[in-house]
Amino acid sequence: MLRRFLLFLLPVIAACGGTLDEGLGEESPAVGTPAPRHALTDYTSPYGTDHPNASAAGDADVAAMGGIQTTSVRYCSSNYNCRGACICSSGTCVPDGFGPPPEGDYCSEPPVRSCTSSSSCRSGCACSSGTCRPTGSATDCHLPLLDAYEADNSYSQAKAYLGTPQYAHNFHRNGDEDWVLVYMSTAGTVVFETFDVVELTADTYLRVYQYQNGAPGALVGSNDDICPQYYWLASCQASRVVLPVAANTAYFVRITNAMTVDYREYDTSYPSYSLRIAYQ
Repeated sequence: MLRRFLLFLLPVIAACGGTLDEGLGEESPAVGTPAPRHALTDYTSPYGTDHPNASAAGDADVAAMGGIQTTSVRYCSSNYNCRGACICSSGTCVPDGFGPPPEGDYCSEPPVRSCTSSSSCRSGCACSSGTCRPTGSATDCHLPLLDAYEADNSYSQAKAYLGTPQYAHNFHRNGDEDWVLVYMSTAGTVVFETFDVVELTADTYLRVYQYQNGAPGALVGSNDDICPQYYWLASCQASRVVLPVAANTAYFVRITNAMTVDYREYDTSYPSYSLRIAYQ
């Protein structure tokens, strides 16, 4: 019976162009032998060339893909260096986590600032197609305008309060603060307060220091929200300090933004407020 089977099988093998020994005497590849590498051009990704198929590419190509992706990361020091809907996290711009994430490499693109005219843009920038664009070598066209009282970021740069309200102060970047020096000629009760606070962008924190030998002395009053139980209202995010003062005394007033998140920093309604100091 075996002889008959072999006689039947030999013509079949010959027709296939082989022998009984072919494929039987050679060693099979060992378990764990790496599969041949595939160049990125050897296959087509269903997501396009920006998203190659990692499983087909192999480890070496995955590493190359990582290098390509790294080049699209935008580095930052604060949220002002990132586009809207993105935040600065560990030095890079990433989605802020609110709502659906932006598509593609949205957060790797430079930020832009909305505008209606060039008067809404910084020096060296112009309003074009609704956004502030550089007209030369400017690199900060996405930042808000500096207010008319700058530079006033320290007590040594404090601007004198001349008896009338100071309108349209702003926090032109994260961490900006404003200093004012005021002189009281007569004794009385004085109200130091911010008003016209722009909702969701500014949350003023006001501090009053005694003037002492050209520098701030004791802190004599401070306030964050004038009605903290309704902190979400712009009118409540204003600040007020009521203080009895002696004649011929002076005070430093320091205003900072308690809002540490840079909301709407790319819109024309950037963080702003006004300041009023008056006898009660």
